[in-house]
Amino acid sequence: VDGTACGLRPAGNFSKIIDIENCPVQSDRANTILNLFRKVLKQFDSAGYRRENGTGIIKYATIRSGKTGSLILTCDRENLENDSSCVFHDFSQVLIQEIQNNSSENFSLIICTTERNSDLSCTPGGKVIYGSETFTIEMGGLQFQTPYDAFFQPNPECFQLLLEKSSEAILQNHDLLTEGNLLDLYSGSGILSAVLLEKLQPVLKNKIKNIKGYDFTDSAVNNAEKNFASFQGFLSFHSADLNKKFSDDESPFRDPVSLMIADPPRAGISPNLLKNIVESSEAPLFLYISCNPESQIRDLKKLIEKYTPVKAWIADCFPHTGHLEQAVLLKLKD
Repeated sequence: VDGTACGLRPAGNFSKIIDIENCPVQSDRANTILNLFRKVLKQFDSAGYRRENGTGIIKYATIRSGKTGSLILTCDRENLENDSSCVFHDFSQVLIQEIQNNSSENFSLIICTTERNSDLSCTPGGKVIYGSETFTIEMGGLQFQTPYDAFFQPNPECFQLLLEKSSEAILQNHDLLTEGNLLDLYSGSGILSAVLLEKLQPVLKNKIKNIKGYDFTDSAVNNAEKNFASFQGFLSFHSADLNKKFSDDESPFRDPVSLMIADPPRAGISPNLLKNIVESSEAPLFLYISCNPESQIRDLKKLIEKYTPVKAWIADCFPHTGHLEQAVLLKLKD
């Protein structure tokens, strides 16, 4: 947001914002919410943050849309606290009314804050002023409640294609699987594990006894167990810094692992965790999914000390960008 403009930054220029009325790569319902927000922003011209002089309140509007959705407004903390004329309160009440009157979607409105010198578009610790702190996403025939600040695949329909191919390859190699845990690294809310379990039944039901997940985001970890209502085994999701080296007592590889999966951020698997995998993992199959094939290839050069790539697939989950999603199935070397 910049004043009454709401849009995207042009390629290669972080200082400007292009005002956008319609985004062709997002859903119609998300565009509806975008335009309702823009309409109210123009009514309250002092509500939008102006980057040239540091006045105004709303820095970012983040739209997350699935079966239900969330509109997250990230505000300048100092200006919000000093809003003596209650501009933001009036703005938010009019916006809620517009959403109720003009959108059939079940949308929530969440407010979070950031410091003056920070440019984060969505921060933890947000306050729900209308609706719910989670939104509902459907993938792989399942529905998931996802916290507003937790990661979820931005293109579930395309991402499902990778999961279908990956599941087929795992099933073709199911004789390699031993009895043990499903280990989910960078697990988020456990969505990847839940979808794979659904697709790999009944082959995995006698192999996977427990599910262990590790992720940075507290809200995602705390929400994960809700996505496994039908799973009969033990669930264990941990909030952990995956960039640090695990001690022997904390190691994810202490217990037998039947299937290991990882879906790290663009930077790839952290060097410490990568070293841990090569030195300690005995998981017979490892599904590594990445939104950055370059960092994944870098990691694979290290992983082939322990694992052999079996199959790989690439999907174009991010239209009109240079980003791709890649899945690689690896098997443990003899």
